[in-house]
Amino acid sequence: MKRRLVGLSLVVLLLWAVGSASPASSGRRSGHESAVSRQEALPGSDHRPGVVLVKFRTGISAKQATDLLDVSGLAILGEIADLRVQRVAVPPGREQAMVDLLTQDPRVEYAELDHLVHATIIPNDTSYDVQWGPSKIKAPAAWDVSTGGSDTIIAILDTGVDLNHPDLKDKIVPGWDFANDDPTPQDDHEHGTHVAGIAAAETNNGIGVAGISWQARIMPVKVLDENGDGFYSHVAEGVLYACNHGAQIINLSLGGSTYSPTLEDAVEQAYADGCLIVAAAGNGGGDFVDYPARFPDAMAVAATDQSDARAGFSDYGPEVEVAAPGVNIYSTLWNDKYGWKSGTSMAAPHVAGQAALIWSVCPDPTNEEVRSIIDSTADDRGASGWDAYYGYGRINAVDAVQAATPALTLPQSPEQMIFLADENTGPWPQRLLIGNDAPCASLSWDVTADADWLDTDPY
Repeated sequence: MKRRLVGLSLVVLLLWAVGSASPASSGRRSGHESAVSRQEALPGSDHRPGVVLVKFRTGISAKQATDLLDVSGLAILGEIADLRVQRVAVPPGREQAMVDLLTQDPRVEYAELDHLVHATIIPNDTSYDVQWGPSKIKAPAAWDVSTGGSDTIIAILDTGVDLNHPDLKDKIVPGWDFANDDPTPQDDHEHGTHVAGIAAAETNNGIGVAGISWQARIMPVKVLDENGDGFYSHVAEGVLYACNHGAQIINLSLGGSTYSPTLEDAVEQAYADGCLIVAAAGNGGGDFVDYPARFPDAMAVAATDQSDARAGFSDYGPEVEVAAPGVNIYSTLWNDKYGWKSGTSMAAPHVAGQAALIWSVCPDPTNEEVRSIIDSTADDRGASGWDAYYGYGRINAVDAVQAATPALTLPQSPEQMIFLADENTGPWPQRLLIGNDAPCASLSWDVTADADWLDTDPY
């Protein structure tokens, strides 16, 4: 069994949000943004034009912040309220200069560009006509224990989800479109729909594909546009929205190469509030794990192929926590279709779906407990023990579900036990442990101790 190292960074995949209700609490931008704030990045640029993100130090009033910006001819467009981060309009082309200027002011905690993130996907051909991922992680055996629970919600922060797909539409709970600031997180790219189907497509319904968690609900949170691109600020808002609206698991099948304190603050806050953050490690094939998977509070997921070998495109490094199937994965596509995709984007939702299975047999675990179960039950691959390519190994759904399920340590559950002994001498000294240290629930066992040599103690 493997144990997670303290401070290990996890990779998270972006999922798109779905729904029709306006966000009622934090995670949604406040105020109204001008057209320039919603511009796409210019060709060759790695950030949003005409906008920077600014966080003022604690104790700085709204008037003081406005006065500071007025001196430089800048204005606030909106706010990520939970993080106290302001979107500030700046002259296009002067974003970095304004960041440098604002950073020098002692009233500013930090200022940064609103960097781009991308869907982490690798195009491929349709050489496989069946799903191999669920069998590889031993999901069918796990389904004998549990197929998931409808009270578990997986948020997909991505390009959105096809809200009318026959394998998804009955699983969807309300979400939000942060890319267009509206309540309809409809997929216009297909990446998010593919990710959602891997994690939790409707299963045993006679059509399409099987999700890892049959019963879990899907919350689509759209943070990427029709090109699979988006901004860190939208991802940060989406993470907070999902956690504040009931998602236990947040899947981030997306990534960027630049550090962002705004994005890290959002991931840290969601994790502190009990959400499990699962993110894609990235598809560069090098020794740099993408953000947000690079953050310690995210589970960075690497990709493996059908032979359990590391996918050549899968990024590696000290942040990688576990690996999962990510090559030629068959799942849902928009417009009621199905198809194959490859990438760490496809690996992450295998982990998210497995986490939902754990939640179903252990209804009130902490995110730390679920994370530990996933790590400790993974099948070791690569070098013995943890390594930078597979983390703790390729995930194993049945071992994870069994580790979370209270059970007898005996091969069967007897109605009674008989010890052979005479009036004065007990059997050979022994201790019967009932239970398996599962993190939740309990077993009920009635014991009658009517011999001097038999003691019973709860543990």
